[in-house]
Amino acid sequence: MSPTTQLLTAAQQRAITLLCAGATATAAARAAGVHRNTIGNWMRSPAFRDAFLEIRRAQDLIWREQTQSALRTAPRPSSPKTGRNQPCPCGSGRKFKRCCMPRH
Repeated sequence: MSPTTQLLTAAQQRAITLLCAGATATAAARAAGVHRNTIGNWMRSPAFRDAFLEIRRAQDLIWREQTQSALRTAPRPSSPKTGRNQPCPCGSGRKFKRCCMPRH
């Protein structure tokens, strides 16, 4: 836990966790046991807002790293697509658009 998060109450920490997980303010307030307007009031306080932004930045870094690693391991297409006016890959000698394209 960061020093900013230690200044918050248990209800505030629960609300931040839910908000960062994608919950609405109403759902986070209900789970934390407070009124939904309280979440808005907390967002105006520097300690709550800083803790919320700190967690969101950490999540963004994790998601960015996961996306980059997924892109690095993504399979590459084996061959480029056949163009409309290219010879058909079936070997008929006709244009792809006149031969096999209507079947795809």
